[in-house]
Amino acid sequence: MKTEEIPSTIPRPYLEPGETHAEAIERWRREIQIWSNSRSQTLQPLDDETVRKLADIRWAQEDSEVQLRFAGQLVVVFEKHIIAHGYDTKTVLEKAAGLLNCDVDDLAITWIDDFSDLRG
Repeated sequence: MKTEEIPSTIPRPYLEPGETHAEAIERWRREIQIWSNSRSQTLQPLDDETVRKLADIRWAQEDSEVQLRFAGQLVVVFEKHIIAHGYDTKTVLEKAAGLLNCDVDDLAITWIDDFSDLRG
């Protein structure tokens, strides 16, 4: 059985070669769950920056306007504002980092699910 490495920061979404968006989202969700479980098992408090990133990600994933406008895309969120969006992780992060004049590690990025096939 392969031992999964537990990242010290929030896992970022990305596409593996030949992977569909749905597969990437499912893999990313598993990585987030592993990361979250590892933090809760070791009882490490979240720093203020991580709390802000998680709040921004949650807002983006729950905001109806964001859901409609950016469905199926990656978004970088900062203080409940979409800074950059698109389909390529590296491009989206670099664009947002340039706009905010910060390092890509300082950014919160998330997938916005595309439920258009469920809407009918």
